Amino acid sequence: MPERPRYSRTLLGDHLTGPLTAFSLSAGPAADLDAALDAALERIGLPAGGGLARVGGHVWLDERVLDPSPSSAADHPPPWVAELAPDAQRRVADPGLAPDPDHSVEPAATFQHDHARVEALTLLILAELALESLGPGAAVGTTTASRDDVEDVLWALGRAATAGQVAALFDQGLGGLADRIAASRSGPVRGVHQAIETVVVSYGHHGPNPWELAAGSWAGNSLELLAIVDLLRDLPDSSAPAGRRRIASVPADPAGWGHVWLDVRDRAAEMVAAYAQTQRIALARIADGLPGPGTDIHRADLPHLTRHELDALMTCGVVPDGLSLRGYDHRALSTFRAPVTVVGEIPAAVRWPREGGLPRLAVGELLSGAPAAPGAGNGPVTVLRSPSEVAALSPGDVLAVPTGTSAWNPLLPAVSALVVDAGRWWSPAAVTCRELGVPCVVATEEATGVLTTGGHVEVDGSKGVVTVTGGPGRRHHPSGRLRVG
Repeated sequence: MPERPRYSRTLLGDHLTGPLTAFSLSAGPAADLDAALDAALERIGLPAGGGLARVGGHVWLDERVLDPSPSSAADHPPPWVAELAPDAQRRVADPGLAPDPDHSVEPAATFQHDHARVEALTLLILAELALESLGPGAAVGTTTASRDDVEDVLWALGRAATAGQVAALFDQGLGGLADRIAASRSGPVRGVHQAIETVVVSYGHHGPNPWELAAGSWAGNSLELLAIVDLLRDLPDSSAPAGRRRIASVPADPAGWGHVWLDVRDRAAEMVAAYAQTQRIALARIADGLPGPGTDIHRADLPHLTRHELDALMTCGVVPDGLSLRGYDHRALSTFRAPVTVVGEIPAAVRWPREGGLPRLAVGELLSGAPAAPGAGNGPVTVLRSPSEVAALSPGDVLAVPTGTSAWNPLLPAVSALVVDAGRWWSPAAVTCRELGVPCVVATEEATGVLTTGGHVEVDGSKGVVTVTGGPGRRHHPSGRLRVG
């Protein structure tokens, strides 16, 4: 009897945080995953073909495609890890691999097959496979310009917002903050405004879900960006990321391949997100050209079309039956908890546990996961399902999140510990935790479902254990906003 499938969202889940819309699955980075996975497997000498499953807006990798697994003893990684590293570094640094910033291109052409886009995604998958082959402990931390630049720029903005007229504008709250900053004639405020515009130009493709073409980005909505700055401005100077970063290797990775492949991973991930941003802009341009109210198609419907349905709409004016109901169906997917791992066939989304349906842990109960960053941290929990909810986070909180995506990295200087449903040793957020000395536990499966916002916990990042030490209580955000756990 054939071995049953072993599906996991762990390897891809740090980049692809579903549920994705139909258009993102069929036209965004997720649509290129099959071709990129085949190319990556061929380069490391494994058979290509199959291996991915899409259910309920999420994507799983059948880990059988990695048999014989690229993983090996941590002190003996497979030969391809060293052999392919120099070429991968060269390819990911090639300017020709980056997306064309010219948005005058016909929008529909942005969604066609693109060899450079697939290559960027192939390098991302290769890097993830290489890091997995090195195993936990191959590097305590590492620093790459692609990640650190944005974190340091945001920190500098936070410092600028600690006093004077800039602080006064932030003290009035996030509502209308962008307009107040833009309208100010104050020299310091104008300097911050220019700095924010520079961040948007350089990092506008960042956002809560880079692979979702219907999701917001810093270029389209600066509220999340300003909320991050508002959080960072409440921290002491000693919390600066640049002063806390630790880079250290251990005997498990004597050649330093962990650093090389992390650099490839981070640069490739930035490139894939930039490609998605060009597609996001193209989709918005198509939406701008739709007929007005009273027609059969609305702006909010576009993300729920497949790429072929969008082609039919643009060429023949064909609107699929029941399109207006797809948005409801997609929003309903967010009320279910997609399993991280599945042995056998993946059940339909309606059979997944409901969000809010898991019993909450009581005081004294433990939640186990995998250690990802050593140390101990404690404090009140804040459960966030998206980085767009950053305004709910207070300095010193223990942050509980679904995945280890790099979108959480700018928040990590503010937290006492990080707890992740999915994630692994090499998750971008886990790597940053090790750099900053923030305790981290990953692979808990259900932290965001069983921990209560406002409840108090202790996190042991060395053992991978979270202990509930107290129930929810009332407390104040440093800005003065009352929070009720």
